[in-house]
Amino acid sequence: MPYRFADLSLASYDKRLGAIAVEVAEQTISLADDNGEAEAGVEMPSAANPNEEIKSMSYDASPRSGSSIGLVGDQGGAVTLGAFLRIVTDGTPKYFAMTCSHVLSTSKVPTTPGNGPSVVCPADKDNFHWWLLAEDVIRDFSHCQRTAISQHQAAEDAGAIQAAETQKRRCKASRHPAGTVYATSGLRTSVDHWVLDWALVKLDANRFAFQKLHNIPSSLSRMNFKANLNHEAWNGIDWTPRAGAAFPAKDSPMFKIGRTSGHTAGQLHDIDASVTIDYKQHGLVKGKVCVVRSGEPNAFASCGDSGALVLNGHAEAVGMVTAVAKGSVASRAAYVSPFAPIVENIKEILERNGGEKVEVEFL
Repeated sequence: MPYRFADLSLASYDKRLGAIAVEVAEQTISLADDNGEAEAGVEMPSAANPNEEIKSMSYDASPRSGSSIGLVGDQGGAVTLGAFLRIVTDGTPKYFAMTCSHVLSTSKVPTTPGNGPSVVCPADKDNFHWWLLAEDVIRDFSHCQRTAISQHQAAEDAGAIQAAETQKRRCKASRHPAGTVYATSGLRTSVDHWVLDWALVKLDANRFAFQKLHNIPSSLSRMNFKANLNHEAWNGIDWTPRAGAAFPAKDSPMFKIGRTSGHTAGQLHDIDASVTIDYKQHGLVKGKVCVVRSGEPNAFASCGDSGALVLNGHAEAVGMVTAVAKGSVASRAAYVSPFAPIVENIKEILERNGGEKVEVEFL
């Protein structure tokens, strides 16, 4: 059942968080996109060995949160399709997905709402790599078939080839539109120093079934999350949405579905850590983020997970993956921008340009 995100003023938001100790002081972190070289000590994920569920749903008729997206024609960058939102202006609802600005916009300043560049799902980068993967499978398993020592092995090889042929047909199909970039925050901080790095993708009605959009994880997703938590921690999870979503307390379990690392679970480690994000050609942005860490063996987020929706144990949308720490394979720390200051900023930008009161609802 859809729920409305609680309207929280930044003043009350900061007051509620102020009593929680901060253990991460000044720290330089790197982006969680998949565009460019890895930082030293950070394992680069391979699009040639993708999470099969993420790959499959990126081609769905109505992709789910966690799918791969990117700008049309961009063979160098891919990001995660994040939270679904309904935004109402002047009584008219429009449907959007959220992700990070640093992948879908070249501007460090906010962009005016309107029809921006086209976005595809999956990203062209991933579509190309998955084509190459299918080609490799067909070549390798065709050779295995010729040397198969049993009927069972030959049947398995034939099945792998058939699946790869299906993947090639999906890759060759006409472009997979997701929508257009509608508005972005640029790369900066809010008045209360929270890092702002969001982009709204106006969803294509020919691709997405608006009445079926939701951020609540499926039963299968929940089982995947469960595999990342110990039994004691899982027993405390209640997936029933409440009347409004408040950001959880320190050490609360957190969940995300990302384009690269798929389903992961972790704990909220710090709520207002002071960090400096290196946006490369756009320079440094110093501000506050939340820190989520996971246990062995996986990181909470990896390169390519930028924009991924972060949920609490009530299936409520509470934040978005923005960056990972240098050496995050060792620390397993991801940096999350909470939604409360993002929503305030979205309202500010849309109301300034449209003049009408804006309502924002997470689905």
